[in-house]
Amino acid sequence: MTSEQEIFSLYDSYPDSLLDICMDYLVANLNTITTLDPTSHWRKLKDDITLPANLCEKFIQTYQKKNRVNDNIANLFRDPSRTRLNCVKLRNSRITEEGLRCFMVHRPYSVELVQCKYLSQESLDIINEYSDRLVSLKFGPLIYDLSQKAQEGHLSQKGYITDAPNLRQLTIQCRRLPISPLLLVKPLKNLTHLDLSDFTSDISTGALHELKNLRSLSLHNIVYSKEIIDWITTLQSLRHLDLSQPNEILGTYNNPNKVLSSIVTSLPHLQSLDISGTNLAGSGAASVHARCDIPGLVSRVNNPLEFLGLYGTHHGACKRHDIPAKVISGDANGEQILTAAVAYMERPALLTYVLNDLYTLVRYENKAYVGRALTVVLDAMVKHVSNKDIQTSAR
Repeated sequence: MTSEQEIFSLYDSYPDSLLDICMDYLVANLNTITTLDPTSHWRKLKDDITLPANLCEKFIQTYQKKNRVNDNIANLFRDPSRTRLNCVKLRNSRITEEGLRCFMVHRPYSVELVQCKYLSQESLDIINEYSDRLVSLKFGPLIYDLSQKAQEGHLSQKGYITDAPNLRQLTIQCRRLPISPLLLVKPLKNLTHLDLSDFTSDISTGALHELKNLRSLSLHNIVYSKEIIDWITTLQSLRHLDLSQPNEILGTYNNPNKVLSSIVTSLPHLQSLDISGTNLAGSGAASVHARCDIPGLVSRVNNPLEFLGLYGTHHGACKRHDIPAKVISGDANGEQILTAAVAYMERPALLTYVLNDLYTLVRYENKAYVGRALTVVLDAMVKHVSNKDIQTSAR
């Protein structure tokens, strides 16, 4: 069997592709394909340059490895007759609404705007304006300022925040949003993937009952309520459910065994379940009738879950013996910790704890995981550049 050291040595010596080399050169030498407009001082493509979608998207991807995309770079894509974007992925960028419009005029299929702190609530209006082809939207965190009643009244009259008739996947984080999430999902009956993680307002499920086609639902760091649990049990097509919590108090359910059992028995197609940071795994008393140390999962003994998130669960559930799941995230051993690190790469609060466990594992316990741990740590540092807790834990 090839050792981990040999595998990493192989990847380290693998040469960059010609496309990667060319893109690195163009990013480092922007004057090769762009000029600086003497009047507006904006960068623009040279008159004889036209770029197809794959090169435009590759350029943005390469540029973000060493720089933060701003409106000046966005201006290169202002003309959809000379550039093309089917997918827009920006993280930690400096673009404002003006730069966002340069990207959105291409009417992309997929848009990811993560930790773009210079975007305001007006950016949602721009996205809506060009959303007729949009299939996937990932947006946030966004601080939505609705302090004035006139603004809230305007949104309530409009009836939605996100209007994309063909949208299938929605991940949106809006803070300080006092209105019902009805405004988030009312026009989105075709959704199959919904992520409302870190939603700071109480969630009313009134409009959510219309979402009959959901296959993936993430409610990480959401305040628990009986109404939400009752709604979840109606989602017959659900395959992935995330109820994880970074807050021990918010992760405490009344009658946890009954709640978990109700969820699992109501969702026949469920393959992935994350209850990290909660008490849903119970106290650990083994079932008398089946070999299962998680009472609420007795019904899955003969049909184990593909993935079960148990990191930071009350009563140390990840350390139990009989767990009906093929892959488990937790802190019982190196495999569980590394699984948790990958699973929570977009969950900063949980990721901070996982990185601390990973540090302890590699330094004091098991050197065999050094290569994989390094990959995870570098990924975390790149994706969460502005998060001081993660940067500290990663070092």
